[in-house]
Amino acid sequence: MRILVTGGNGFIGRAVVAWLLTHQHEVILVARQAKNTPRHPQCKIKIMSIERFTSPEDWYNLLDQVEGVINCLGVLEANPETFNRLHCEVPRALALACSQKDVQVLIQLSAMGNPSSGEFIASKHRGDQAMMDAFDKTRVVRPSVVLSTNGSYGGTSLMRGVASLPILPLPKGLTGHFQPILLDDLCEVIGRLLTYKGAQQCFYPASKDTYELGAFFQDVRQWFGWKPAKIIHYPKALFNAGLKLNQRLSWLPFNQTLLDMLENGNQVSNTEHDALFKELNYPIQSVKETLAVSPSYVQDRWHAKLFWLIPFCFITLFFIWVVSGMAGWFASPQAFTPLLSEMGVSEHIQPKMVLAFSLWDWLLALGLLIKPMRNITLYLMLLSTLGYSAILGSIAPSTWLDPLGGMIKNLAIIPIILCCLLFSDKR
Repeated sequence: MRILVTGGNGFIGRAVVAWLLTHQHEVILVARQAKNTPRHPQCKIKIMSIERFTSPEDWYNLLDQVEGVINCLGVLEANPETFNRLHCEVPRALALACSQKDVQVLIQLSAMGNPSSGEFIASKHRGDQAMMDAFDKTRVVRPSVVLSTNGSYGGTSLMRGVASLPILPLPKGLTGHFQPILLDDLCEVIGRLLTYKGAQQCFYPASKDTYELGAFFQDVRQWFGWKPAKIIHYPKALFNAGLKLNQRLSWLPFNQTLLDMLENGNQVSNTEHDALFKELNYPIQSVKETLAVSPSYVQDRWHAKLFWLIPFCFITLFFIWVVSGMAGWFASPQAFTPLLSEMGVSEHIQPKMVLAFSLWDWLLALGLLIKPMRNITLYLMLLSTLGYSAILGSIAPSTWLDPLGGMIKNLAIIPIILCCLLFSDKR
């Protein structure tokens, strides 16, 4: 079949595309950027933004000679208007276009949960219903937590990171249960729905393993090959305060939506589980058993432990640039005159020069806090550090032998910046 996949370079989308190519389907992959898309003769890449495709006519060209569509488009964090557009208006237009073209099946990747958990789930479910109303060959798939032993992204990376801690800090009252599913199983379910001829309905793929957070983390630790961790509980008010701060800074892939889903639970009944097996003739694997028998590798353990090193590196850089700015701003002329005079800088512009560099340091520190500016800020920090070290080190080589090691420490700052640039590539 010729299959159009939207959001095909996301965590789930990439695995779906790989499944399709493995099973000899022809894929048209739609994504905003070519990064992390497969290079395969049976896969055509369409780089475009479909976030404004709110009319069926917008989709017509993409749907020419397409037999099936898998919609993996979605965002976990957005304002209500964006949620409604991406999860309701765009999918509805896609479904209407499918009904007007010769499309045999439309599969909508949604999410399990209660709409009261937040606008993410609520908008997803409104979009699901709009698609089913617009096109009677729509099949909705609503998984819970999606787990893979071959990789992770976003919330599942966070779970690996938490599991790496020898002492697990869990907020009191977070007792919701969830039923994860392996990514391979989810792809198999989606693939089988391409030829499903049964009645229109929502499918809830999940393993029969029901987890609460503490037990899940312990099983992941067992998969890593580590001893069980000690669990400590702390006040939920403290957790909520950290959550609000994180939502502003976007350090960790966790937000109020995920918290609400964990609090309210994410489970399916055995009836739903058995119905899925009956309809598709596919047994969902046990996540618990898979973790118990599957090997983990050094890359898995590195990734889990590096998870907490990432924000620490960013915080370190922020602290260095803030303090560097303060040191220059409050410095007395006696502190900088000897060095700047040795460099040939005129005494009457030395104070202004020091203040200008202090402001520059503070601007770079601020840039780290602004998510869209983070990468360019890191490059500017790298250029500043290299330039400062090269120019100052060549004009005044004595600075390399400073008793407090001010210049020589730049050699440690440079790899920290490079690591932050590497860590910023989260896909």
